[in-house]
Amino acid sequence: MVSIYQVKPAFQRLLRPFVGGLAARGVTANQVTLGALALALWAPRRYDGPMGKSDRAAAFGLIALLLGIGVPPAPWLGPALWLILALAAWTIVRRARAALAATGTTA
Repeated sequence: MVSIYQVKPAFQRLLRPFVGGLAARGVTANQVTLGALALALWAPRRYDGPMGKSDRAAAFGLIALLLGIGVPPAPWLGPALWLILALAAWTIVRRARAALAATGTTA
């Protein structure tokens, strides 16, 4: 299973050209943080997608319940987690597209 520690360096490599461009324009890390905070405060909450917070809570609660009562995980846990992952990814894409559309940007 991939961990956040394995993904982080690749993500940082992807961001470096963008971050370099911001730095060349004199934009500081604090300005980026304040801008992101302002956007988060004034942006409407997004509910697009099939795997929102309540859906994730229900899915993982059901998984915990089934495991807690002794249902063997072998035949169903792997596919269930892959399904949750796929639905979460779909949710991220839908929310990102909707957020960009709301700002007039295209994805």
